[in-house]
Amino acid sequence: TFGYLPEYIVADAGYGSEQNYMAIIDDFNKTPLITYGMFIKDKTRKFKSGIFNTQNWKYDELNNEFICPN
Repeated sequence: TFGYLPEYIVADAGYGSEQNYMAIIDDFNKTPLITYGMFIKDKTRKFKSGIFNTQNWKYDELNNEFICPN
């Protein structure tokens, strides 16, 4: 019906931002089904194993810095 939002809010990756996720969850109390902009690239083998992908770097908490494995 008009005037009500569905339980699940669906959108393409162009709307996948933290601000949008938080608005849907906090302001509208709904569930977002929105991928983030890098979702497809993040799933590739090349990206996952890439030396320059910071997810593969060690984090030095004491110095608050990431260490490149190269």
